Amino acid sequence: MAVLGALADQQVGKVAYIAGADLSVLARLLKADEQFRSQFEANLAMDLCESGTRSPGAQACLDWVIENAEQFDLVGHAKELASKDIYLIGGWQDRGPVVETFLLPLYRALQANGAEHLRIKIYNDDHNLARVKKSLQQRIVTWMKHWV
Repeated sequence: MAVLGALADQQVGKVAYIAGADLSVLARLLKADEQFRSQFEANLAMDLCESGTRSPGAQACLDWVIENAEQFDLVGHAKELASKDIYLIGGWQDRGPVVETFLLPLYRALQANGAEHLRIKIYNDDHNLARVKKSLQQRIVTWMKHWV
């Protein structure tokens, strides 16, 4: 969401992408694989229920993501994002696999579009990055202090 927010606001010069996802990739998977969609929808419904979040429901949320997939396509927006200072952060042990599916394609697209202020750090950790929290915090603070 931080990267999408940076797209919408030209004043945002720096953005950290921490174990993120590209909703357009998710939308394509949801559209192409009915079994994946059913399982994802069931998990989302349970998460929404447990969180007490008021929403139109899992099915409506996923329909909306599919209908709006193009606006969420981070790789497709790489040219617009290339002027920003972006720090991509992830964990090799993340489910999905997040690194291969989301981080590396975005990193390569940003490079291909001439991003000059691009960093990537992939830890040997899972989605929560709990084992590297202190190191991660220090890296982000140092990065934030050094404006380009």
